[in-house]
Amino acid sequence: MKSKFILSLLSFFILCDAAYAGGDPVGNGNAIFTAQCSGCHDVKLQVVGPALSGVTQRHDIDWIVKFVKSSQSLVKNNDKDAVELFNKYNHIIMPDHPDMSEADVKNIMAYINIASLDLSKMDQMTLRRPLTESPAYHPLSIKKDYPIFLIYLGLTIIMLFCFLYLINLKEVERDSEKGK
Repeated sequence: MKSKFILSLLSFFILCDAAYAGGDPVGNGNAIFTAQCSGCHDVKLQVVGPALSGVTQRHDIDWIVKFVKSSQSLVKNNDKDAVELFNKYNHIIMPDHPDMSEADVKNIMAYINIASLDLSKMDQMTLRRPLTESPAYHPLSIKKDYPIFLIYLGLTIIMLFCFLYLINLKEVERDSEKGK
């Protein structure tokens, strides 16, 4: 429970920081993740690199930004976590992303935090109704509102006959003008 609260709080701060900068952080993060990360990573499954679900709980955002920009510089500086990851994944070098800004990495983390939520437990949550009042509109139903449909159908048929009458009247006028 505590970890979910921390994850939610961290996601909130990341989202607020990115929202302050403008744009949709989760959407931007999804686009960047799909374009540059999904070849080696997945949110919930290990691919070439580790599954990234919960990465913001294991590492602080500054470390993640440094690792994404240049993982090997951290390995060469004997960063304990970077060396451990490098060894755990068979010395496969993660490509450097010096072109990625800190905001880009935060957007990716926002996307990962949202994508790693367990939505299967959503039905167990108690959800409140946002409005207690009923909406101002009521969708039509054929079973309940058949008189309205009959009136609509009747008016449509009357309009159709009026148009046909007007077309016929116009043809009679043309025929009478030709005969003169």
